[in-house]
Amino acid sequence: MKAKQFIYISSASVYSSLENKYRVSEVFKKASSKDNNYAITKLKAEEYLKAQRDIPVIILRPHIVYGPGDTRVLYELLGRVRAHTIRLPIESKHELSITHVGNIVEAVRFFINQSQTNHSEAYNIADKKYVYSLDFIESLITCADPTIKIKTVNKLPAKYIALASEALVHVTHKRPLLTRNLLRQLNQDSSLSMDKIRSTGFLPIYKLHHGLTAIAELLNECCRVKQKLETSSDLLLPGQ
Repeated sequence: MKAKQFIYISSASVYSSLENKYRVSEVFKKASSKDNNYAITKLKAEEYLKAQRDIPVIILRPHIVYGPGDTRVLYELLGRVRAHTIRLPIESKHELSITHVGNIVEAVRFFINQSQTNHSEAYNIADKKYVYSLDFIESLITCADPTIKIKTVNKLPAKYIALASEALVHVTHKRPLLTRNLLRQLNQDSSLSMDKIRSTGFLPIYKLHHGLTAIAELLNECCRVKQKLETSSDLLLPGQ
């Protein structure tokens, strides 16, 4: 049986990282060869799907996906902790769109149940409220470990650290601690306009506190499992 439509989860990374992005619409300047490979491949996938004339395509562009099952956002931040401190090259507050994974799921369900169209459309998808980048990072870190200190550092020396980190990749073959692309993103607005998807009748229902609650529950469960394993190990007799 032929599918009636195709729903593709893309990314707001398809928008140029070289530009300040303040509540940008779906027609904002797209990524180029100067952007990273992730952005370029997402954009190429969109272009390919839009070229398919036999099936309408719904493209969803989330930004910074977090919530239950997150294995990237929080862990990337925790991976940058050194001596119980995370240093961030952020010089001022910048507006940020974030997307709870539940809002993506609800958007997919919404478009499945909508009347089918004969043309393809792309939509930004994010939480209803914008946040500031530093506030969002502080919320995640505090949720994971309130004792971790957050310090901001000057952007200029951070630029040279990013250059050195990228150069060392060819030697260490490990992910760089800081990149120029990440440095740019931390020091500019990166928020999405939700006007287009709202015009369809869709409204995101999940908020930041839902995601933080899920993270706290996951971390607590991990602690309980760890304690249980340690207790079980202590009960074992020598030689068992």
